[in-house]
Amino acid sequence: MIRGIRFKIPNKYFHPLEEMMFDINIEKYIWTITDNQVFKKGGDFLFKEDNYSGTDFKEIIIHDIYYMVFANIKAFLDNSDISEITDFHDFMRSKCQMVIICCDAEFVEIYCKNLDDLEIIKKNALKNNYQGIENITSENDQRASFSAF
Repeated sequence: MIRGIRFKIPNKYFHPLEEMMFDINIEKYIWTITDNQVFKKGGDFLFKEDNYSGTDFKEIIIHDIYYMVFANIKAFLDNSDISEITDFHDFMRSKCQMVIICCDAEFVEIYCKNLDDLEIIKKNALKNNYQGIENITSENDQRASFSAF
C-alpha cells in the first residue's frame, strides 16, 4: 500500500512548497505548522503562526523565497478536525489529509490520503528534477514518528 512519497530537494533558498504542491487545491485545507525552521531571506521565520487558512498558506508559499531546514506541515479539511498526529497510525485514524515533513534542508516525505494528489506531487517532483524520488509503502516506511527533528 502506498503511504506517500519521499525525495530530496535542492539545499537552497527557493519556493519548494509551491513547486511540490503545484496543481493541488491547497486552499481547501487548514494548514498547521510545527517543527518550524523555515526561513525567509534575511533570517525571519516564514511561518509566524501555527495555523493558516488555505488561501493564506498559498499566499505565503508562493510569494516568499525561503529555506526549509525543518518543517512538519499538516493539512486538515476543517478547524474542528485538527488533532495531534505523532505517527502513521495517528494519521490514518485522524481527519488529517496530508503530512509534509522536511528534515536537514533536503529530505522531504509527504504522506497523503488522496492518491490523486500524491500522483500530482510525484509528477511535480519529477518535473523539478528532485533526486531520490520513491514511493513510501508499508514495506519501506521506516519513520517511527512524524517529527522533523
